[in-house]
Amino acid sequence: MCESTAKVYRVLPAILLLLAICNVLHAQWYTRSCGVADPENMDPDQFECLWKKSNTIATVGKITCGVGTAVFLVGSITMVAANPCTSSGLLLLGGFTAITGLAVDAIGAPIWIVGGTRKSKLKANPLYDDRQKFSLRISPSLKGIDPGNQHAFGMSVTIYF
Repeated sequence: MCESTAKVYRVLPAILLLLAICNVLHAQWYTRSCGVADPENMDPDQFECLWKKSNTIATVGKITCGVGTAVFLVGSITMVAANPCTSSGLLLLGGFTAITGLAVDAIGAPIWIVGGTRKSKLKANPLYDDRQKFSLRISPSLKGIDPGNQHAFGMSVTIYF
């Protein structure tokens, strides 16, 4: 067996353990957050609870990434605007600010991804309703008529309020 294959076999159990831990933590989130034992079979109140928490997580991630990006841009602009001959302190401050912004982005991006992933899993649930208030839905309709087993085609107009 070659040396590179042996390295892969040494790392593989650690990767599998990490994936198992992530899966257990993800399943515990449903139970601890809103008391959901099975994400496929939950009542509407549990779904609303999970939906609100997922939205909150995604929003926190978005805001964190926005702040991190703004701090990074301020630091980058400060570094570009600083004269390296006369203002080494300003150059150092700009570099520190840019690195801080990148670190905040590195924290916010996984939070945003986790919230978005949980929201997309909840969208696959039958309780998810994408209708918005005061919206209009027009769809084709097929209706059966009893005498003669005939069908009538038409359009259905639904207003949600």
